[in-house]
Amino acid sequence: MSRHAFRWALAVCLLFAAEAAAAEKVVVGLDRYYNAETRNGQPYHYAWEDTKSSGYSEFGKLLEGLGAKTASIDRAASAESLAGVDLYIIVDPDTPKETPKPNYIDDKAIAAVVDWVKAGGILVLLNNNVGETEFEHLNKLAGRFGIRFNEDTRFGLDADPKKLQMHSFPKHPFFAGVEKLHMRSVCTLKVDPTAEVVYRFQGDNIMALSRCGDGLVFALGDPWGYNEYIDFFDNRKCLTNLFRRLIEQAK
Repeated sequence: MSRHAFRWALAVCLLFAAEAAAAEKVVVGLDRYYNAETRNGQPYHYAWEDTKSSGYSEFGKLLEGLGAKTASIDRAASAESLAGVDLYIIVDPDTPKETPKPNYIDDKAIAAVVDWVKAGGILVLLNNNVGETEFEHLNKLAGRFGIRFNEDTRFGLDADPKKLQMHSFPKHPFFAGVEKLHMRSVCTLKVDPTAEVVYRFQGDNIMALSRCGDGLVFALGDPWGYNEYIDFFDNRKCLTNLFRRLIEQAK
């Protein structure tokens, strides 16, 4: 083989290898339909593109560092919109206070998500405290997996800062190397026996997991990974632990 032919063959092999590696990446789809807030015409509040304190830009970089590919889902959940998505995040669904005409999670979308999870999808539900998010429709979805977001607020704006330092974690891969977490204005969870409480703090259920078919659901009553707090205490470490495990599950 001539040197030119060898170089050409090597380039082709490298191209195919790069395409194969890209195809193997877990796709993390962030909902931008049920949470569709904008400010000055730009995605706002828990969006990959939002680089301000309210955004998920640092969270997106964290996921990419774990080998995932991030995407935004700006359509209702359906078999078509979730095709090619391995991990689907719904965070802080809109209320009329936030968006003039909110898109609510309807029965058709719920059925599609349940089928998708059963087939191996990983669903992450990150809600918010009462008054800041939509509960009724999100709870119809969460309830299919034995989890309910309580319409309450823990560790609110007037809380003692020391009480915002969650601690005393169980022995669990999500909490390896984690001593303290920071969360503010969280809603608690009601967890049925069909699901599992992962973390309970001061008597309140904070994190939960539910297995459904070949898939998995993680729930937390806080948007949590946004830029403002991602580097408080061990938040980044715990997020890394959590999503490393979820991404591995999705492969």
